[in-house]
Amino acid sequence: MPLTTIYTSSQVGTNTDTTISYRQRCVLTGGGQRAQVSFTCVAGGSWIADHASVGILTGTNWDTTATPVELTFSSGGHGFNVAATGQTIVSDEIDLGTPFTSSNKLVVIIDWNASNGASWLFGTAANCDAGYFTTASGGYNIASAGAPGLGSNLSKADAGLVLIQAEPAAGAPIAKPIRRVIPVRRIG
Repeated sequence: MPLTTIYTSSQVGTNTDTTISYRQRCVLTGGGQRAQVSFTCVAGGSWIADHASVGILTGTNWDTTATPVELTFSSGGHGFNVAATGQTIVSDEIDLGTPFTSSNKLVVIIDWNASNGASWLFGTAANCDAGYFTTASGGYNIASAGAPGLGSNLSKADAGLVLIQAEPAAGAPIAKPIRRVIPVRRIG
């Protein structure tokens, strides 16, 4: 089944950070269960992320309903390196394990460490809020992150996140045809 776009962003500025886990709450225009996420590098260098993941927002802070599902790249690789200005990387398609709808929000999480400091694009669309979380070991696989650290809640900001596409969740099972035995009587 083809993927449909359920989140887009226009990039308007840049920022640089190190040793953080960055969580983005994304307002969706559709639903699904399988998803794919695209990130774009800002001018001025490469962007190296140790890990990235996606979860469904609980409605509290930036917490997710279950352990976020790690995004992989290039057929299973952890994290990504977007090496050139304007280059976009697309994750492998993942299964969140639970269907979500346009009334849910997805949380996209990116971790990077001090040696992989990131310079990234951010958007100002009304469909995303973001929060910084300091962590030495990464927060991509933590469901209950709580309130953001560093006193930061970036209203309407998304870190290099330009597109989320989803495959609609499977609908009701297809009904099996009814088979009836029709008695046949021989004549003659």
